[in-house]
Amino acid sequence: MKTRQVTESIGVLLASAGDTLIVAVYNSIGSDFHDLSKGAWLLVSYSLGSCISSPAFGALSDSYGKRKTLLCTYFIFAAGNILCGASASMPQLISARVLVGLTSAGIISTSSATITGLIPSDKATWLRSYADVANTIGRSVGAAVGFLFTKTIGWRWLSTSRYPLTVVSSQRLDNSLLSGAQNVDWPGILSLAITIVQLILFIQTLQPGQFQQARMVYITGAGSILSTAIFLWIEACWASHPLLPLDSMKKAFGAYCLSQFLILAGRTGLLTSVVPYFARVNIGNDVTTLLAGAMLLVGLPVGGILANYLVRRTRRYKRLGLIAIVLLVITYLIVFVRWPEGIQIWEIMFLFPSGVAAGMFIATQFIGMTAELTEKNLVQCTGTYYLFQQLGRILGPAIGFALIQGHFKARLDWKLQAVPNTSELVRNILDDDKFARTLSAPMQHIVRECYLYGFQFAAHPDICRAVFSVISTIAAVPVLLLVREADLD
Repeated sequence: MKTRQVTESIGVLLASAGDTLIVAVYNSIGSDFHDLSKGAWLLVSYSLGSCISSPAFGALSDSYGKRKTLLCTYFIFAAGNILCGASASMPQLISARVLVGLTSAGIISTSSATITGLIPSDKATWLRSYADVANTIGRSVGAAVGFLFTKTIGWRWLSTSRYPLTVVSSQRLDNSLLSGAQNVDWPGILSLAITIVQLILFIQTLQPGQFQQARMVYITGAGSILSTAIFLWIEACWASHPLLPLDSMKKAFGAYCLSQFLILAGRTGLLTSVVPYFARVNIGNDVTTLLAGAMLLVGLPVGGILANYLVRRTRRYKRLGLIAIVLLVITYLIVFVRWPEGIQIWEIMFLFPSGVAAGMFIATQFIGMTAELTEKNLVQCTGTYYLFQQLGRILGPAIGFALIQGHFKARLDWKLQAVPNTSELVRNILDDDKFARTLSAPMQHIVRECYLYGFQFAAHPDICRAVFSVISTIAAVPVLLLVREADLD
């Protein structure tokens, strides 16, 4: 039993690490393909796949059995990683990342649920919470591992190197369970996928440099509303086996899902801005960039383990979650007040408490969420819970990338309007973050100033009315206050 738990934990680590592997290196990958403008899609492709499949694994597990579903998922996950390493263009890599995301959701949610059948019920909540910590650790080390691989043997080995460990993770799974009839809400999955893509397209058309395409704004906006309405109608009125556990969504479980969406939307909006910030502003070197990402991510497992320890001792998690939100807001305010003017290297230390606070919040909410569930709806609800997490991870980077990149481009167009071949020069700067280093010193200074302007415009409360990350985080407070604290004894 212990061996099986270890191998499943390895699988969770691999699947969750895939989400952040690209965070530290997507600018390098985009520059290699001379297509950095598609960076937002590279960031959200993994989460897009995860969103589509997360709710479906409940039905798959009920039909085929948890372990058999997990076994098949491992091998498709391995194939997706090989395709990532073999990609010859950004569209191919984005498509392969969607496939990896599709299967990673099953590994994470199904592994957490199989713990129920392996251990006594009185210990299941705690061990599931530590499985979530393994998920958090995977996300934390992903960026650092991705950065080191890219700088040493190349980014393609990021994906292919995970194949052997994936095979090891699947060795202890029992695949002897009988398969049943498939009962999956395919129309719901399709409409959900269309809705998410429409939302991303709508956000991208709102970039400052895209306002002249007013028709696309109206089309994508109307498409987002229509596809959302169709998805909700399918789930509420048509599907015999809906993706979302509608009865549970009306209770405390729905509040936990909403709080995860709000917190992670704000956090990933900041997380995915860190590496481009250091690359564009030329603060320190590659090691400094890695350290900045590490400060933001390493705090996550620290906060998760600390929260699990405190909750096990006190049997209370609600107050700890509120404390974590306060710490998050304070650290976001410090970052967004200081960073638009440029920072000193030592100031990246402010990112560590942000990670600790986020880890504490995610851990406390996962404990509370699982305490509300029964074994019957555990897989479906866990998949839905991760769906809302991934929705936050999609919309946060998409909004942040659109704001910063859009104002960066608009500022470059204005500052370089007297330079010959302005449009080509701006396109090269946007598509390759290393291109600016080949320019003259005065031009590099202009590029730096323009990026800081974009960062400031995207984050300054006087211009955007409020910091996106702060608003998103504070919005989770009333949601958390309204949820009754479950009895953990």
